Amino acid sequence: MDREEFYSLLDIDHGSEFQYFENLAELLESSEDIGDDLIYQLLQEVRMETLEELLDQYFEQQESWIP
Repeated sequence: MDREEFYSLLDIDHGSEFQYFENLAELLESSEDIGDDLIYQLLQEVRMETLEELLDQYFEQQESWIP
């Protein structure tokens, strides 16, 4: 998978657009083989505050499904 395919999978054109819950869910739940280098490149472009908020939201949702 190249960068263009990776960003298409996440429904973004640039790493700075990685700011929605759906983007993170697709990244974490994808069955595609995503290289570490692609994830590293993405993380360099994402605001860490945004990533922190998305991760909090994601794991709060996951916890809500646990009885």
